[in-house]
Amino acid sequence: YVDQLSINNAGQTITVKYSNYKKTDFGNLMPFKEQIISPEGSVDITFSKVEINKPVDPSFFDEPKKQ
Repeated sequence: YVDQLSINNAGQTITVKYSNYKKTDFGNLMPFKEQIISPEGSVDITFSKVEINKPVDPSFFDEPKKQ
């Protein structure tokens, strides 16, 4: 499992920590928790569901209408 990814950009390091791996309906292992750590602070993200290859309505990609 990948447990951590660090990116150095313009002298600042951003780290993403992955955990709580679970198997999806397709059999893929996915991390359901991520912690993003940067010099400005950190953010915790928890996924409740991961769907793979689910059909997407093409209108989702339409540009917003001008008002």
